[in-house]
Amino acid sequence: MSLLEECLAALGSHAEIIKNPEKNTIVKKLTTNFPPTKYGRIDWNTIEKKRSLQSVDDILPTLTTLGKKSPESLYVIWYDSSLPAVKTTLEAVAQNIDDVTAVSFDTWLYCPADGWVVEFYHDGEIIIGFA
Repeated sequence: MSLLEECLAALGSHAEIIKNPEKNTIVKKLTTNFPPTKYGRIDWNTIEKKRSLQSVDDILPTLTTLGKKSPESLYVIWYDSSLPAVKTTLEAVAQNIDDVTAVSFDTWLYCPADGWVVEFYHDGEIIIGFA
């Protein structure tokens, strides 16, 4: 079983696979709102509203503090562009974060409806940013 298959199994009924062309549309929106560096990380120097997080458990309290509500759904996007995106819930991601982040080198949680992204960088850094 691949790491993607393990992740999908862990997310269960909360996971919807998003393939091209819809995936490309989501990634384009992400990179427009949160420009990447030449090495693929979000260029955090261009993002005014951002915060470092200690764990996935800090996402919801941070959103609440900033007057945002828990999203009904978000997209999981991985560094490996050959992988599909996955539409799921924040709760499902939080409960299965090790399976989600194990799929690829870096992982992003993107909520286009509320204009925020969380980057799980491979060195352990977690940053949330707002468009």
